[in-house]
Amino acid sequence: MKRYLVLSLVFLLVPFLVAYSMPQQQEDDRVIKGWLITKAYDAKGNLLWTHISEDPFTLNFGRYISLYLEPGVADHAVTDTGGTSYNLHTGSTMSINSPEYIYRTNTWIAVGTGTAPFSVNNYAITGGILKDASSPSISIIGNKVNISISASFSFSSPTTITEVGIIDRFCSSNVVAINILIARDTVSKSIPAGGTLSVTWIVEVNS
Repeated sequence: MKRYLVLSLVFLLVPFLVAYSMPQQQEDDRVIKGWLITKAYDAKGNLLWTHISEDPFTLNFGRYISLYLEPGVADHAVTDTGGTSYNLHTGSTMSINSPEYIYRTNTWIAVGTGTAPFSVNNYAITGGILKDASSPSISIIGNKVNISISASFSFSSPTTITEVGIIDRFCSSNVVAINILIARDTVSKSIPAGGTLSVTWIVEVNS
């Protein structure tokens, strides 16, 4: 009798266990994942805090991906940090038509003081401090490719930051630079005088 009762309970629980596990499986099956990892250190190099945000991609980043997946020549609208819309263009290489084609020159990592919640529609960093990102580092682990860039910031006086982001810069000799925010997250943390901040952006691609 007890054995039948146990079996009955197992059959009753199976649908709930499957329903619970399915979202977790879907989470693991994402093709592209991203993390913004922010760490603060005091003047002696001691770690003060770590903030990790997952999938902080903006719509602009989605436009990038759509261009790579679309064959031939194509244009998709992106919004620069000033709120102006431009056509992101792909042919032999990625560029912005403004009205001549200008090309991506470098990537910045930015920290700022904006307090708006994260949204995929974010396109700007408020009062941003910009640093050139390191050259991309690529590693392969199993069937996953990890691409990361980073930058460090130093502060001579106590500072509070409330957001971090990744900005791609497009420019040419004839056109004012156009800056495109492709990732952002809110932080709201403090760094003491003499402290440093490191920001790392990791993109993982699953094959």
